Amino acid sequence: MISCTGNTALAFEFEFANEVEITDLGLVGYAILSSRNARDAQNLWISYGRSLFGMLVQIRVEEREDCWQMYFFTEVPVGDAVVFSSEEFLLFNLLLCETLLGQPLKTRMLELAYPKPAHHALYETYFKCPVIFDAPHTRLTATEPRLDHPVKTNNEEHRAVCLAHCDQIMRQITQSSPLVHCYWRHQDVFQGCRKLPASSTAARAA
Repeated sequence: MISCTGNTALAFEFEFANEVEITDLGLVGYAILSSRNARDAQNLWISYGRSLFGMLVQIRVEEREDCWQMYFFTEVPVGDAVVFSSEEFLLFNLLLCETLLGQPLKTRMLELAYPKPAHHALYETYFKCPVIFDAPHTRLTATEPRLDHPVKTNNEEHRAVCLAHCDQIMRQITQSSPLVHCYWRHQDVFQGCRKLPASSTAARAA
């Protein structure tokens, strides 16, 4: 999409201009809406997002006494696709806080392990904190809401049903080996690619 439009800010425009709903994520979205707290909601997306939605980044969250930090990792060299995926998940956290917790995400600092893009001003506009590009790692530091903040729409029975179906889908993905699963299984084929591989390359790997 970025190559076709020449618009490097697509993640920002798509996430909010089109009013993306958490339920657009299907069963995972409904499970997130039924989460117990912010920590639970984050863990659900971390657990299922990569396999079910092809996320190019892996997430790790660390809790501190006065804040929590979200680290982004990827085995794919940084390029347009990785930057887009990172921006998409960063913006998703804003959506999660507003929708699930009823309060905005308060960020202390945003560090990004890639060069300053042409749309860099949008980062400060949305996250309202100091933004550092070309950092050693990609890390979001937030002070509020705390991860034990309860989700307004928590429903334990609904959560259990959604998670059972998500686990079933994960097993089906592993057994049937569709393209997303093959991509992660053969990720070494794509090392060195700054962009997603051509379909012929992906097909040979599968």
